[in-house]
Amino acid sequence: MSNDIRTEAKIKGNELTDISNFRLKFILDKTIKIDSPTIELLIENYEFLKDSSVKIEVGSKYKQRPDYLSYDVYGTTNLWFIILYLNNCFRYEQFTMREVIVPTKDAILHVLRNYKSNTASNIS
Repeated sequence: MSNDIRTEAKIKGNELTDISNFRLKFILDKTIKIDSPTIELLIENYEFLKDSSVKIEVGSKYKQRPDYLSYDVYGTTNLWFIILYLNNCFRYEQFTMREVIVPTKDAILHVLRNYKSNTASNIS
């Protein structure tokens, strides 16, 4: 792995929108911290994210490519799974609609900031 990739991965990993911020943190034996993937964060915030969404028409450029749409809307491909979830898609192959809903970046950041502050206080 080149240094450029490592540097980019380290920078991206520190961004609030990194996918690892959508994981629950568990503590075992008061010493071991484990990240566990979760969908609960999206389930708990579904209505808020949906209410803060805008409808946009998407062309064939985004057919089966929510990661492209995520990049164009948010400036990162990290949030593709939120777009899929809010549009009731469970696989990339289902992402073929002409119109989709996309939550605002501010709404996503709000959810992540609340989650991070809540988990930080629970872990400490």
